Amino acid sequence: MNDPREITASYDDPVNAVWLQTASRCGLDVERSDTVFASFDGERTLLVCSEEHFDSDDCLAQMVFHELCHALIMGAPGRRSRDWGLDNVDDRDAVYEHACHRLQATLADRYGLREVLAPTTDHRWYYDQLPSDPLAPSSDPAVELATEGWHRARHGPWSEAIQWGLRSTQRIAEVVSVGASPDSLWAHYRPPHRLDLPPSSEGAKCGTCAWASPVEVPGPPRCLMADRPHNGPAPLVELEEVGCGYHEDRLTQVSCGRCGACCREAYHEVHVDSDEPLVRTRSDLLTRRDGAFAIVRPEGRCIALHGAGVEAEPFRCEVYAQRPSQCKDFTLSSSNCLEARQRTGLSARPR
Repeated sequence: MNDPREITASYDDPVNAVWLQTASRCGLDVERSDTVFASFDGERTLLVCSEEHFDSDDCLAQMVFHELCHALIMGAPGRRSRDWGLDNVDDRDAVYEHACHRLQATLADRYGLREVLAPTTDHRWYYDQLPSDPLAPSSDPAVELATEGWHRARHGPWSEAIQWGLRSTQRIAEVVSVGASPDSLWAHYRPPHRLDLPPSSEGAKCGTCAWASPVEVPGPPRCLMADRPHNGPAPLVELEEVGCGYHEDRLTQVSCGRCGACCREAYHEVHVDSDEPLVRTRSDLLTRRDGAFAIVRPEGRCIALHGAGVEAEPFRCEVYAQRPSQCKDFTLSSSNCLEARQRTGLSARPR
């Protein structure tokens, strides 16, 4: 009978190994403990419970990623505080948890990992109902906190480490997801757009997207949602190329009637020159501004705007035929039009 073989190595899950190294690159140590679910000591040690306490769709990698997102939301003071300065005993810090989810979804989506690295805990319902752009303007106070965390993730001291972790996980997902069983978490990997944009909506094509260059820009289409290297021109896209998760059909007069962003909160004022017809015919709509005039916009909405932005009652301008030159210069699908939609949360913002 042969002697028992000598075991000289142990198996490590590759995705867990990636995120342990990501944490290390961020200056953190990860240790396992059965005394907590997840906890940070306020210095450099992150404690995470053992696998026996995980749900079937949890993993150490996701737990580490989630805690790094908490740290990004709380900023430098949080990284010097136990549990990032949070108290999860009750809901007093729920807004920070929600901000963490929004940041986690935004970061993971760029690599097709929104479902693969989705968070656990009782707040999962919040994550699952997030829109395609979790950082779009909203009355939810978590959006502002998540946006601040996004800037730290992209430009702060941990940015390279986190991008490395996500990119490495994506490469693993590209291989493992092929032929993965339907009930495997890897089956939820969705390849992102080649310009590092979220995965596409079904049937979306770059050539039919409102963000494939505004109407005033000649030449082949360029994606206005993608990063611009060194502040150069937006990258080119092919007309038949599969679109991204920010895809939006080209705007039409019908969509204009449902939008009204330019006449609502997107801009705070419309300048009217003293020699424009509106000054003579509808002075009741105007207020004086430094020797000229402006259309009154109570609470951001133009006083001449009517309608509710629905099919039965689209937005319409009461003085469209005599609208000021500033409004005439504002054309459908122009860069100003697209920016107005972003400001009001009707369109995603480039990330």
